[in-house]
Amino acid sequence: MVKKPEITLEEARSKIKPKKTTFQASDLIDKDRLRELREKAKKSAQDRNKKKLFDKWDAYSAEIVARFGYDVYQKWNEGEIEIAQMDKWLNAERARDKGQLLNLEAIIIALVSSCVKYYKGEKKPTGPSEARKIYQEEAKIAKGEF
Repeated sequence: MVKKPEITLEEARSKIKPKKTTFQASDLIDKDRLRELREKAKKSAQDRNKKKLFDKWDAYSAEIVARFGYDVYQKWNEGEIEIAQMDKWLNAERARDKGQLLNLEAIIIALVSSCVKYYKGEKKPTGPSEARKIYQEEAKIAKGEF
């Protein structure tokens, strides 16, 4: 009778484990497609490194000119108008703009919410009539009627 050699646990584990293999893109696609992918990667890396066309101060200055005019910008730039005062004015202007948009947003919300309610089968949509009321009130205000 022939004796079988004893196998240790480590030897058994090493024989059971599959060999690790790694795949790269070049293993799975042809050379033309690989070259195309590398060119795209290179271009996206170049795009990330592009310098921005303007910074936050340029945007801030442009907003001052757009809202108040170049004369006010020059006074602010020369220090005649404090930065804190300009911030207050800009925030007030932004709030005024938002206030003008709220009525339009209210009309849109009235129409959309009505459609959602009608879709769920609750009742007949009232959004169009609500939107009409909001519009008529705003039209009166725009004409100077209060």
